[in-house]
Amino acid sequence: MPLGRRQLGVLNEVVWRYLRRGVPVSSTQVASAPAVSLSAATVRNVMAQLEEEGFLERSHRSAGRVPTDRGLRVFIDTHRGTSRLRRQRATDLVSRITVHRRDLVEDVEWVARLISDVTHEAGVVVRPIDRERCLEAVSFVPLGDGRVLGVVVTTDGAVEKRVFRAPATMTGEELTRSANVLSREFHGQRVSQIEAALRRVSSGAHPGTRPGPLPGAEASLPLMRELLSGLPEKVEMAVAGAGNLAASRDFSKGRELGTALAVLEDRKRILEALRRFLVGDRTRVIIGRESEITAQGNLGMVAMAFSQGGRRIGAVGVLGPRRMDYMKILPVVELIGSTLTEMLDQMGADENAGTKHA
Repeated sequence: MPLGRRQLGVLNEVVWRYLRRGVPVSSTQVASAPAVSLSAATVRNVMAQLEEEGFLERSHRSAGRVPTDRGLRVFIDTHRGTSRLRRQRATDLVSRITVHRRDLVEDVEWVARLISDVTHEAGVVVRPIDRERCLEAVSFVPLGDGRVLGVVVTTDGAVEKRVFRAPATMTGEELTRSANVLSREFHGQRVSQIEAALRRVSSGAHPGTRPGPLPGAEASLPLMRELLSGLPEKVEMAVAGAGNLAASRDFSKGRELGTALAVLEDRKRILEALRRFLVGDRTRVIIGRESEITAQGNLGMVAMAFSQGGRRIGAVGVLGPRRMDYMKILPVVELIGSTLTEMLDQMGADENAGTKHA
């Protein structure tokens, strides 16, 4: 049942005060707020109702209340979209991202550091976010003595390199032409699909939807099979800003801080949480006991996937105390995620244009 106007007003005031100060909020403090306009007695009754319904809680009878995960969820869902970055701050942040435009292919550490620096919490970047990698491009580089450097780039930006023996009759020009044909034929397909297609080629069937062989690439198909064979799931994850958690008064006790820092080290579970909660391109907020990873460290998480060509390839996020300022962090994460998507799409368009003019 949705909260009434009076209940929502009191809950909002409790959450605002709790997020700012991190201490229980009394009915007297709420009643004194200009936005509430209720007597202290009425506020006490409303807070008691909110506690009974699971939106507020208190540690002992004489203390004020603090919001539960459910109370924080209602507050965030009610106010998300109302907070905006100032124009100049947004412009500055986009500029800081685009300076590193070319670095994104090889490195995501700088993204995590940027997130941490801007939000004063821990920044997290991971790619790929989906479980299986898709092919972006293939290249073959002759090294001499019959050796070839094979390079496969996947849509998550990862690069795998292997050295092979090529047929002695293949020239550098033929290798380049073969790589271009393979890249065009298999672009965007999952690696497992490509491997299955190549197995069909060995048995005489064509890998794609069009009949006939791949013109100019037949001799390189064995190299392609060897290049992709056993290609591991390679997940890049960068976490920055552990010092921000250490400086937070929410983790003033050694055990609490140790638990929070242990969460940052548990990258496998962070990845699992992101894969579970991130659906589509909507920014997600995960609070406290809503996930195993945030419950363990009494944390909150704000995360968003970024894409290239409409395909999700990674995610950016913030991990901080459960009491972190979600309204300020949400627009930052959204801007960084959408800017990375725009940047990667433009890089893909530039590469396609270069290929057409080559």
